[in-house]
Formats: sequence, structure tokens, C-alpha cells
Amino acid sequence: MKSQVQFQDHAEPAVEKVRIRGSRGDLIIEVDDSVAFSKALKNLESELRKAPLFYKDSVARIGFGQTILNAKQKKSIREVCVKFGILYQELATDFREDQKKANALLISRTLRSGQKVQYDGHVVILGDVQPGAEVVASGHIIVWGTLRGVAHAGAGGNQKAFVCSMRLIPVQLRIANFVAVELGGSENQSKKPEIAHIEGDLIVAEEWDAKTFVKMGIVLE
Repeated sequence: MKSQVQFQDHAEPAVEKVRIRGSRGDLIIEVDDSVAFSKALKNLESELRKAPLFYKDSVARIGFGQTILNAKQKKSIREVCVKFGILYQELATDFREDQKKANALLISRTLRSGQKVQYDGHVVILGDVQPGAEVVASGHIIVWGTLRGVAHAGAGGNQKAFVCSMRLIPVQLRIANFVAVELGGSENQSKKPEIAHIEGDLIVAEEWDAKTFVKMGIVLE
């Protein structure tokens, strides 16, 4: 399974959309990935248009924050670079190298519509998963916030995987090859944390607490 990883205003300094370092011919370009990839790619292209002659014939190592790019995304970046005569190389970061070795991916942000995370292992999100966002993991998915988007745990067929969230109201929830039907409550129902797991031939959701883990015989590895 391939891994990809694939903010509200609080009067904080504006995030720099595109940061460029290095000299002509040898560039490092870092693109803010707090927006959907399509938007981030447009931000990159807009920045390159400001000085096309400067970037022409350069080799550019380009990274999109914590995003682990898939083949389609890399192709899109390469197509943008070709327009400006740039040779594209992926920017390898310590984050990416660490995540390749780790069994869990920690994301400290809210996932917005259009953003997708796919990881071979467990995924922990310190934030919300908004409608239109998607999380796919071969292991468990833990959302320290509200899950309103799509979540698919145990994507490699692991039926022991589970999905936990402080508020569980997903558009769709899957575990292995099971799909939940009418899972989770409405906005007006209890705000208690819940855990979804397979029980028999169904995905069920119940209160997320220590007793539930014991009952399920869950051991986090």
C-alpha cells in the first residue's frame, strides 16, 4: 500500500504560500500544503510566473510540506515545471524519511475538503477531518477532533482495525472491506468520543473509553 499524505484565522502571521531558496540554477522550493493540493499547485505556478526567465533552465527540488506525493501529483508538478523550463526533483525532508520508518503517521492539523491522507500504518490526526477530506490507513485511524469526512481503516484487509474520534459523524466509514451504514450521530446528539469497529458482520460504534478497549482486546502496537 502506497503512503501519501496526501486553518482558521486567529490573527496569526500569514503563512508564506511558496518559499524559494538557493540561487539561479539550483533551487529549493517549499509550498505550503495547508490547502488542497490543487490550490497549492496553483500557488506554485503563480509564483513561478513572477520571474519566468530567472527560473528557466533551473533544477528545482520542490516539496509540499508534510504531503507525501503520489505519482499523479508528481506528474502535475512536473507539467507545471516544464512550462517554465524547470527540471523538477522531489524535495526529500527529514519528515518523509521518518514517516517511511514509522508505523504511525501523526498529522497536527485539520484536513480540509480535497485533502487526502493514505498511509501504510496507523494514522493519528490532531484536528478535524472535514467533509470532502479522506483518510485511508492499513491500520487504525484516531482523530483527536471531529470526523466528518471519509475514513477507511484496515485498508489492506485488517478487520481488527478501528476508527476513533472525539465526534464520529463521517460521510462514509469503512474498515477492511466493510462499509458502515448510518453510523455515528447527528450534530445535535451526544458529543461523547466513539470508536467504530467490526462486530460480527457489521461495523458498530460505541463509546470510546478504556473499558471498550479491554472488551475488544485491543492492543496498540
